[in-house]
Amino acid sequence: MAPGSKKSSASSNSTGSKRNTTPVRVDTIATTPSEILTLTPSMVASPSTHASASGAPLEKRRRVRGPTRGKRIKRIIAENKGERIPAYVMPEMRAICGINANKVASELGTQIRWICHIQGFYSSWKNVSDDHKRAVIQAVRDKFKVTENDVEGTELVEQVFNEKANLLYKDWKWRMNDFYTKTDEAGLDAYQHPFQGMHIDDWKYMIDHVFKDPK
Repeated sequence: MAPGSKKSSASSNSTGSKRNTTPVRVDTIATTPSEILTLTPSMVASPSTHASASGAPLEKRRRVRGPTRGKRIKRIIAENKGERIPAYVMPEMRAICGINANKVASELGTQIRWICHIQGFYSSWKNVSDDHKRAVIQAVRDKFKVTENDVEGTELVEQVFNEKANLLYKDWKWRMNDFYTKTDEAGLDAYQHPFQGMHIDDWKYMIDHVFKDPK
């Protein structure tokens, strides 16, 4: 064993045993014009399979990420002996905390993009139908057990879920708008270069009804 390796290991174990109370943040990734073409995938979701705003049952749709979608979370659940992945909310932080906080936020963002329809895109999360909101949050709860003092479904947990969803929804809209602006500034036909993971018909709707004609 190399000198000092035992001390390093002990230090690592000590750090890992501490409860991580750092709230998760929403990070955005700037896209430069030169990267625009490389970010457009060949497989996208069909707009005809998006859930309706009237609250009709969510229909089966083509997978954006193919058969690998959700495998990482399923593997973590399997490693957790089939139990949902734990995370918690602290009243003083008003945020999802713990070592799994980023995983919860990532899954929440994925479900928002997966369930919330583009045709008739809402200006903000608060305007999304209650059926869609419940579907998004329940999809996250199917994989994660988010508690306040070991209790699920408290008023604070519900508030934090919706506050985080609001930020993620706003970030999603901003990134789409930013991508559209940079595509246009690069002299490319924005209609022919959809945002990553988006069906071209949905992208055309966003351009015509959200970016060019903001409500």
